[in-house]
Amino acid sequence: MDAQRRVQARHGFGRNGGYIPHRPESGPEGRLRVSLPAACVALLLLAFPSSAQKLEETCGTCHTQHAFDFRQHTHSKKGLDCDACHGKSANHLDANGNRPPDRVAGPAEQPAVCGACHAAQKPLYEAGKHGQLVLARSKTRSPACTGCHGSHSLRKPAAMLAQCNRCHPTLPEACADKAATAPSKPGGLRCAGCHNPHSLTRS
Repeated sequence: MDAQRRVQARHGFGRNGGYIPHRPESGPEGRLRVSLPAACVALLLLAFPSSAQKLEETCGTCHTQHAFDFRQHTHSKKGLDCDACHGKSANHLDANGNRPPDRVAGPAEQPAVCGACHAAQKPLYEAGKHGQLVLARSKTRSPACTGCHGSHSLRKPAAMLAQCNRCHPTLPEACADKAATAPSKPGGLRCAGCHNPHSLTRS
C-alpha cells in the first residue's frame, strides 16, 4: 500500500461508515469499501507527528478530503493544524451534531487570520482594491486570501488566472500587447507578473 493510500485509509472513518475516500479518478463514486482487518493494518502502518495525529483523530474523521489535501499543504508541513485557521476544534465538536458554529476565516476574517503569520502582506492587501471590497463585506466576489492561494491545498497558476478572469474577463485581451514585451516567466504571462495581487499596484 503506497503512502497516499495509507493516509487516505486513516481518514476514512468517523461518519463515513467504513469507506476509504480516494481520488475520484481512481474509482467509482470516490469511495472504496474496505474490511475492518485491512483498515486496522493500514492504521498500524501510519506514524504521524502530533499536529498531524490531531488532524486524523479529530477533523479528519469527518472532513476526509480536506484533511487529505491539507496534509500536503505548506502550512501542514510547517506544523500548523486546522485550529490555526478555523479556531479551536472543541468549539466545533461541542455542536453535538447540531449545526456547527459559523465557519472561521470567512472572506472578511481572512486578512486578520492569515495576516497573523503573513504580516508583510496584510497591510498591502487591506489597502488594495480587493482588500477594501472584502473588508467592507461587499456583495462582489472579490478574492480573499483563499481565493488565490486556496484553503486546504495550494492553487495552481491556471486556477489563479481563472480567479482573476471571473471578474475581469476582458483583461487577458487588454493585456495581450504587453505579453510581447513582458519578461519571460515559467508558465507564461500571468496577472501577477505586472499587478501585485496583494495591493493591486504595479509591481
